[in-house]
Amino acid sequence: MNPPPLAPRSRQIHLFGALRIHDQQTLLPLPGEKTQSLLAYLVLHPRLPHRRENLAELLFPDTPFDRVRRNFSDTLYRLQKSLGADWLIAESETLALRTTQDLWVDVWAFDTLAASPHPADLQQAIDLYTGDLLPECYDEWILPERELRRNQYLFALENLATHQETRGNLQQALLTTRRLILTEPLHEPAHQTYLRLLGRLQRYGEALAHYDYLTDLLRTELDTAPHPETQYLIQALERERTLAGSPLPPVEPIPFVGRVAERAGALDAVEAGLLGKGSLLALEGEAGMGKSHFLQEIMAGARWRGATVLHGLARETPSASPFAPLASALAPWLNSPHAAPLEPLLGAEFLTALAPLLPTWPIPPGPGPTPQTLTNALQTFGGVLGRFGPFVLVLDDMQWGSPALWTCLQTFAPPFVQNGNLLILAYRRAEIENTQGWETLQTWDRTGLLKIIPLPPLTVAEVAELVPDAPAPEMLHALTGGNPFHIQTWLAEPRAAPTAQLSPANRISELSPGAWDALACAAVLGEDLPFRLWANMVAVSPLGLAPLSEELVARHWLQPSPSGFTFLHDLLRTAIYHEIPAANLPALHARAARAYQSLEPDNVRALAFHLDRAGLGEEAAGVYRRAGDQDLARLAFREAQSAYERALTFLSPHPTQERIEILLALAQACEVLGERVRMQTVLEEALRAAQQLRDKPLQLQASVALGGALTLRYQFAEGEAISRKALALARQLNAHTTEIEIFIQIGMNFTHRRDVVSARKHYVKALKLARACGEPVLEARALRGLGICARESGLPAESLKWLEEALAVNRRSGARMGEVETLSNMVTAYYDLGAWDQVIRTAEEVLPRAEALENRYSIGYLRHLQGLAFYNLGEYTPARHLIRQARDDFKAAHASTVFSDATLGLIAEEEGDDAEAQRLYQTAMASIPPEHGKYELPVVQQDLGILLQRLEQPLEAIPLLEAARAAWVEQTDRLGQLKSGAYLGLAFLTIGDRTRAEACAATGWAMFREELPIGEKMQKALWGMYQLFIGLEMRAEADTILDATYAELQRQARAIQDVERRRGFFTRVPLNRAIVFAYDQRHGEPRMQTVRLARREAPLGRTLREDEWVEVTWTIHAPEDEAFADKTDQRLHRLKRLLQEAEARGAAPTDDDLAHALNVSRRTILRDMQALAEDLPRPPTRKRK
Repeated sequence: MNPPPLAPRSRQIHLFGALRIHDQQTLLPLPGEKTQSLLAYLVLHPRLPHRRENLAELLFPDTPFDRVRRNFSDTLYRLQKSLGADWLIAESETLALRTTQDLWVDVWAFDTLAASPHPADLQQAIDLYTGDLLPECYDEWILPERELRRNQYLFALENLATHQETRGNLQQALLTTRRLILTEPLHEPAHQTYLRLLGRLQRYGEALAHYDYLTDLLRTELDTAPHPETQYLIQALERERTLAGSPLPPVEPIPFVGRVAERAGALDAVEAGLLGKGSLLALEGEAGMGKSHFLQEIMAGARWRGATVLHGLARETPSASPFAPLASALAPWLNSPHAAPLEPLLGAEFLTALAPLLPTWPIPPGPGPTPQTLTNALQTFGGVLGRFGPFVLVLDDMQWGSPALWTCLQTFAPPFVQNGNLLILAYRRAEIENTQGWETLQTWDRTGLLKIIPLPPLTVAEVAELVPDAPAPEMLHALTGGNPFHIQTWLAEPRAAPTAQLSPANRISELSPGAWDALACAAVLGEDLPFRLWANMVAVSPLGLAPLSEELVARHWLQPSPSGFTFLHDLLRTAIYHEIPAANLPALHARAARAYQSLEPDNVRALAFHLDRAGLGEEAAGVYRRAGDQDLARLAFREAQSAYERALTFLSPHPTQERIEILLALAQACEVLGERVRMQTVLEEALRAAQQLRDKPLQLQASVALGGALTLRYQFAEGEAISRKALALARQLNAHTTEIEIFIQIGMNFTHRRDVVSARKHYVKALKLARACGEPVLEARALRGLGICARESGLPAESLKWLEEALAVNRRSGARMGEVETLSNMVTAYYDLGAWDQVIRTAEEVLPRAEALENRYSIGYLRHLQGLAFYNLGEYTPARHLIRQARDDFKAAHASTVFSDATLGLIAEEEGDDAEAQRLYQTAMASIPPEHGKYELPVVQQDLGILLQRLEQPLEAIPLLEAARAAWVEQTDRLGQLKSGAYLGLAFLTIGDRTRAEACAATGWAMFREELPIGEKMQKALWGMYQLFIGLEMRAEADTILDATYAELQRQARAIQDVERRRGFFTRVPLNRAIVFAYDQRHGEPRMQTVRLARREAPLGRTLREDEWVEVTWTIHAPEDEAFADKTDQRLHRLKRLLQEAEARGAAPTDDDLAHALNVSRRTILRDMQALAEDLPRPPTRKRK
């Protein structure tokens, strides 16, 4: 800094920094050390004559006495010759400096100003001190003088900093204190002041970096640690930093104009949230359109209205966590006292699952999160957090949001906004399309949850308002396209023509070399610049980076943030990055990588990114693998997949253990993401590599995984072959546990192929070996497989026996997952038995356990079975709801949704919406992948074929039913063959092809005469057979089949324990009603009887008038009555129904009326009425004589 302006003097002497003498603005040279020392002494001790002998001894203390005087005389001669005789007062015995009015000395001015209490004087004194006093002089006499002025300088700095801080001029106080530290690096109180000022400026990252610097300095120079007071100070700043959260959007240098309608719409949403009506807003616009500025306005409006505002930013460069934008937005509130009641509301399990979002919260011990626990926890968290609102949660730049973040928001956002909160997502439309974020936004839009606010360019009028001094707003609008960022660029450099590609060359040229290097490093690091990382990368101390960062702030490149600094706009960072010569970028990224390795080695996502850009592929491979493992543990599966794949690109294609292990981990991520084709390809490569490496344990691991993957993809023969090779390898390695797993895997393979005999054989082998090896979990799995085989054989009762044994083993071994899976299979057996209410009850019991274990497929499977049970009971509303939920579960588990779509078609068909049913069947068929066609396609072909046959479209139905029947023949599914054959025969009959219809009937009759397996909706197959034989006029066979069909209904009804559901089973289901009607027509026994009964209010003791009688239709025999095995229970049920029907008509039957209707004695009626007294305390009966 230049010295303060002074009154012009003809003579000046400067002693600070170096000796300089001016006379009439001419620099006077003064050669010789002693000459300079003599003048300095005279200047520092003016107005006093000094004895010559004293000056001689002072200047020449070690010189022999006889030479001292001569040396002094020579020195004085040179001084007078250089300056002139009039500068000094030289007497015979004394010497002094001539102090005239035209002489100015910096030390004299400094001494006066430094003693002043006024800040302006102190500032001038500090500016005068351009360096130590006469540093080129080494005489002993100068040392006290030098130290004195140094102390005066430090004192002035301290006093000035105190004045500046007291008046709130924190930035100037920081600069003054920094100057003090640079002068006296070991002055710890100054460091304390510096840290405090950084904290008050919310530059926490810089404060932490400076504390690290101080710690190293004290340890190196003094072998000591910072004072406890300094430690307490930094701890306080760290606590405050956790409350600061993410940086606020940049402070815009231009005012906010326009956007009236958009701003009003957003603030309406804020107002609605304050009234408890939450919403989800999407703010979209191109880069530089002012989205962040708009958000500042909305956040400011929300704050003064009383909402709690939370703000987070997604970044183009990788963050430490894929959830960082949401986590940083929530951090200030979660780390505040307001969040204290939240923790007990969430519970330990959910807190563990939410660990990626709550990095600063203490996480209870326990197993890590799984996809389902995270989903459940996010849903609960969104709802519970929302109750503490109203919140306005703003997430900006979401075009860079990670897939994991968007997956998180899919679950978190709906309950959050439903509790009266506002979520605003800002993004660039062009950059978010074709990403998971866009799919999520479209889903919300379709459901009516999302309101979109597009941000258009400014109009010409708005440009004129923004830049009132612009000579031609129309031209400026044309140049910039109304883009606020480009307008801001034009304001900074009006001569430049703004374009979409900002060229900052002119502005860069104004920077100092050090600032440009720091800016280039910043552009490589990313939008956010943690101060320690930045300083490390620039290779300067925090004190060295501080003035460079302030230069960049003053030049409108950066702004301070809690962690360090951020770019004013990401377009600036991009522009700077493109200005860096391409040849220099790898070295800069390498510097960034080393900074991360030194300071944040666990931030492997950023480290891998920079190593990658630096061209350090071998290093990057290992770090990408660590990033993949980290993301996999966080359930960020798409990010894990990307990291593993990137790691593989850097590894040698030759087989290595590391490559195989990464391939196996990648396959795991692909499986969770439902990418089974990719999973298979990866596992095949892993197996080949393990074989080439001759690593048998890895071969075994890859073979088992590949065998399972092939089975999942319905490539059963290939899967079996791989599994058998794995089996041989497991035996070689004496890997008995793996051997058992492979037997079970092969059994599952055969089960999917409907080869029950082969499947049972392998399950039995697995069971024997599991028992021999003491493996209860695998024993239970083998037992469960045998239960599935029995079920596939049409033996649900036998299936239940195996499953009950498996359940007992699971419970003894504490295998909760196995217990849930076994109970799920038991529900399937109940379904096959037609025990519909047992299916519903058991599924309700098992569902909470499945949800607790986060098995999304099991959850979907149970809901699907529940939905089917309601469907079979004719309760279509809950059936549809459950099937839709199951469909979502299957989709989340990346499993097929074909059967869910087909079941929704069945429900629509039963409700009479044939067009919707046909659409759903066709949707299901179209969604079947080729590898699933063999097993899923015939089911849908059969359902659609039966519908088309009923709609008298036989030509369309026939090929579908023929294809389905052929598949059932191949799979030896006798019930499927019977059903498809029956309706195929009806279709042939409709087109007049009696020959083929008779052939279908003959095949069906032969199967009917054998013992048919029990299976799903067997009455539908038998009813098709009955209709076919009626159409062929084969009445005797038709009547036999009809009786069997009715008997099947009664078998199912007997399994339904709830009486009302049993009745609904016969009355609600159209097919069942048709079967009962045909059965009644055949047997001719009336079920209804109309009787004449007295009205309830009719008096006793006289003959009743005609209007005191009422006709009542009694149900004497209902189909559900036959389901009662006990005759007394059946009679009581019938009696109760008669009483209810009479009461509904306002009638009061006598005991005799009831006895006659039920064909029993009056005494029996009286006894039965006593038995019903609890259910009917006041029966609607009347005494008759």
